[in-house]
Amino acid sequence: MNRSSLVFSRAYTKPPTVSPSTATSSATAEEIAAPDTASATAAAPPADVLLDPSGSELSPGFIDTAIANLPPALQFGDLAALGLVGWTPAGLVRWSLEVINVATGLPWFWTLVVGSLFWKALLVPLSVQGLRNSARILPLQPQIVASQEEMKRIRISGDKLALQRHALKMRKMYKDAGVNMGVTALMPFVQIPVTLGMFFGVKKMCDLPVVQLAQSGLGMLPDLTVPDPYMILPVVLCAAVNMQIQVSTFASV
Repeated sequence: MNRSSLVFSRAYTKPPTVSPSTATSSATAEEIAAPDTASATAAAPPADVLLDPSGSELSPGFIDTAIANLPPALQFGDLAALGLVGWTPAGLVRWSLEVINVATGLPWFWTLVVGSLFWKALLVPLSVQGLRNSARILPLQPQIVASQEEMKRIRISGDKLALQRHALKMRKMYKDAGVNMGVTALMPFVQIPVTLGMFFGVKKMCDLPVVQLAQSGLGMLPDLTVPDPYMILPVVLCAAVNMQIQVSTFASV
C-alpha cells in the first residue's frame, strides 16, 4: 500500500464545532466575577449632583438662584445708611445690635438675645444698689413717716430755716443707714429709656424691614419681621412682667 492510498483510506473526521454556550462557559473565572463597571458608573449619580430630600436632582440653576436670593450679611454702617442709628435710646440699641451681629456672626435671633442681656447687664449695678437701698430703708419706715408729717407742719408754718434743718436731719438719717437716695432716684430714668429703646428699636427694624431679620436662625421663628401667629412670646412676656411686679411688691412689704 502506497502513501496516497493510506491517506485516502483514513476516515474523514469533521472538526468539532463550538456552540455559543460552550464559548461563554469557557470564559475565565476572573472575567465572570468582574463587575460591569460601565453599568455601575451609569447607575450611581455623579458626586457633584445635589439631591433634594425627595431624591430628585436639583439643577445647578436652581441652586444658584436659591443662593442669590439669600440676603447679604449685615456690615458696619448698614443700619446707619438706613437711618436706624442715632443718639436716641432706640438708635443706640440698634447700633449695639449691629456691632454684636457683625462682630460675632450670630443669627439674628441670638443677636437679639445677646443684645438684651448686654443692656440688662449694664443695669445690674444700679439694680443691686436699688435693692440694697430698699432693704436698708425698711427699718426706717416709722421714722420716715414721722419725718414726713413734721415736714408738712413746717411747710404750713412757712419757716424756711426749720425746713432746711429738717432736710439736713433727713439726709443724716439716710447717710447713717447707708442709703444712697441718688441711686434710688436715678433708677427710673435709666431703666425706662433702656426698656423703651429695646422695644422701639427692634420694632422699627422689623417694620422697615431689615432684610437680614427674615433669616432668624431659629426654626420656631424663621422670619422675625412677621408677628408670632400663636402669640406665645407676648403671653410669656406679660407673665414675666407680672411676676416681676409681684416679687417687687412682696419684697417691699
